[in-house]
Amino acid sequence: MKDIDQLAIALYQLKKLEDVDININIPVINDTLRDCVKLNKKIISVNKSPISFHGNRLIFPHVTLKMGTVKNGCFENLLFKLNDFAKNIKPMDLSFQPVILKSPANNYYFCEVDDDRLIALSKDLDILLNDEMSLPKFPLSKDNLHHVTLGYKYPDDLEIAPIIGELIASFRADRIQVSVKGKFGVCIGVLKTFNL
Repeated sequence: MKDIDQLAIALYQLKKLEDVDININIPVINDTLRDCVKLNKKIISVNKSPISFHGNRLIFPHVTLKMGTVKNGCFENLLFKLNDFAKNIKPMDLSFQPVILKSPANNYYFCEVDDDRLIALSKDLDILLNDEMSLPKFPLSKDNLHHVTLGYKYPDDLEIAPIIGELIASFRADRIQVSVKGKFGVCIGVLKTFNL
């Protein structure tokens, strides 16, 4: 299982106080989770997407707040800072825009969230965790909105899954999680959860 291998390698890197890639995220729950799983299944039926929320996979739909590399030996301090950070965040309702195939490459199926609160949280995390983590390669902003990634379409996949324009349910975000960052931006497993 590739997910378990990636998770095991990341845990070994943490134990050895080496750099490790993580994703600080809001997990998708309840009806929204069911909607994401249903749409992901439709994508997989048409495209050979490596992003799958089914079977023996350890990945799950989420809204990324920050992802990057934790500098060697800084993971424990990062968790302490996140614990204090989460205490000051109130649960929030998140609503999604219709499914798109993200341009310019048109290879990721996204449901974006245009929410200034999330942009502020991501900026605050960039500042708070500056000593512990690398800056994001693609900072989340009005030009690069927060989103749920539902699937991936390789360039040689000629067909587009029939989900463009579909909606997923809104949900109440009540926790932040730290996960291992896998290929294609997926979250693998949960290392720590902070309730809001």
